Amino acid sequence: MRLVVSLLALVLSTVALHAQKFWESTTGPAASVTCLAANTKGMVFAGTDLAGMYRTSDLGQTWEWLNDGNEGSGLDLDKPIKSVDVDANNVIFVCQAGNGVYKSTDDGVSWIDCNNASLPSKQVVHATIKNRPGQPTMVAVGIDGGPSMRRMYLSEDAGATWTQVSLPGVAYTAVFQVHISPDPSSTKLWCMIGYNKGLFRTTDVGASWRRIDTDPSSGEDSDNYRNMVWTSNTRVFVGRNQLQGSAKCQNACVLRSDDDGETWKYCLTGWPTANFQSNYVSGFGVGKGDEIFATTFKSGTFYSSNAGDNWSEKKDGMVDFNGDQTDGSANGLVVTYRNHVFIGTLGGFVSRHIDPTTYVQDNPLPEVLSLGAPMPNPGVDRIHMPLTLDVPASVTARVYASTGMEVLQPYTQMFEAGTHDITFATAYLPSGVYCYRVEANGTVRSGTFTVQR
Repeated sequence: MRLVVSLLALVLSTVALHAQKFWESTTGPAASVTCLAANTKGMVFAGTDLAGMYRTSDLGQTWEWLNDGNEGSGLDLDKPIKSVDVDANNVIFVCQAGNGVYKSTDDGVSWIDCNNASLPSKQVVHATIKNRPGQPTMVAVGIDGGPSMRRMYLSEDAGATWTQVSLPGVAYTAVFQVHISPDPSSTKLWCMIGYNKGLFRTTDVGASWRRIDTDPSSGEDSDNYRNMVWTSNTRVFVGRNQLQGSAKCQNACVLRSDDDGETWKYCLTGWPTANFQSNYVSGFGVGKGDEIFATTFKSGTFYSSNAGDNWSEKKDGMVDFNGDQTDGSANGLVVTYRNHVFIGTLGGFVSRHIDPTTYVQDNPLPEVLSLGAPMPNPGVDRIHMPLTLDVPASVTARVYASTGMEVLQPYTQMFEAGTHDITFATAYLPSGVYCYRVEANGTVRSGTFTVQR
């Protein structure tokens, strides 16, 4: 009996130990990961230091090398991927140092060269996007090609053409990153300048810039910033590098603004404040609600369930290539639309955390679209239909007669997540029953409505 109890205790302690492990290692990529992104199809993309792009479609069980057998893809194998973003239409934008900017409209199978005469250098250090419903994706690019080529460019047409953004008054030491406010009413652009030159912002598309991070009284007058993320249109997080002279936090740390960068709060509760030399915040990931993850280059990975007010360390289960526990340091992470988290473990394969509440093994694709009933039904001149999206998506709606003939021009619109309204103009349709088909991110909904005169 005593032996049975001992064995049971051993089993329970083993299960408890396993349950405490937040992370588990995936099978790749077989290269040093620099950045991660995800689309709404259940795919995760990993940029690497010297091996191009990888993709997983099965939550990290296998990784596909996107350059393999894709001669002439445009992506080099000997240049680091600096950033990867996926817009609301699942278009991938990749920034590769020394090779420029590329995009893919087929999940990374092929690549479109976005470098042309209006983008004079391929020494890109960062690219970022802004989704704009009903308009092409806006793209900002930072270039650091030496003293005479430290610039910022903006594209209003998803990378087809570029316009230089002037940087008057910005210290041209080194460009780390550039960013765009996602607020539809905002014209704010951001530029992070390296080597203790700070964070600059423009509200007039480059006509004037202002440094917004200096606070000499607290030792904050020589700080660097390297990463930025918005969790809403106005709530933004920024990662400040290690700063030995800081009176607030010597370690790399996180600041939060709830008013699109006008005022800032240090988020230090639960965060390590001791000096880690040459440390920086290497990435952010936005979860559901007020959840946010932050990775650092030397002091681990952290999680907050309340928008950075409190942090807890998350490193259990994060292992190196030999299977040994690491200190949790990482190169960036991404949270998928199903709230699964993927992280670029330093010295190991990508690690993952699968949210059990949203995990559907047989069908990892999110059901992003739901429709309300057509109103009025029967209708005369116009019929409205409420539409709800869980994620931003391009929506296409078509109307057919009972014979199968399409009777209205297809309706296509880019929508943010939330509830919207589709209107069918039926004034010229004869009385009868009509079929509708609405598609968003591969999810299709259909039904019928009646026109009665």
